[in-house]
Amino acid sequence: YCAKAKLFCKQLNYEEALIWLEKAKEYVKCACKDPNHPRLALVYDHYGYYYMQIKDFEMAEKSYQKAYEIRRKTLGEDNPRTLETKNQLDTFKYIKP
Repeated sequence: YCAKAKLFCKQLNYEEALIWLEKAKEYVKCACKDPNHPRLALVYDHYGYYYMQIKDFEMAEKSYQKAYEIRRKTLGEDNPRTLETKNQLDTFKYIKP
């Protein structure tokens, strides 16, 4: 679901992208049942990408923050995915006025 959402974002079809993100979130929540599952972090990471594309930086930051918190808890501080999400969060220091 996330891959389709990202594809629709790249095609600038944001309405369809959001539909697929919602499907991804619901699927992962039902399948994993763990609010800190790394797959849910992936979904939030894709939400962050989506919100960046539509220039909703506040929601992008919140989404990346959720992804970071889950990854930090489940994968650890030094995991490459955790560090990648941390780098995404650090970009907001330069975006905010």
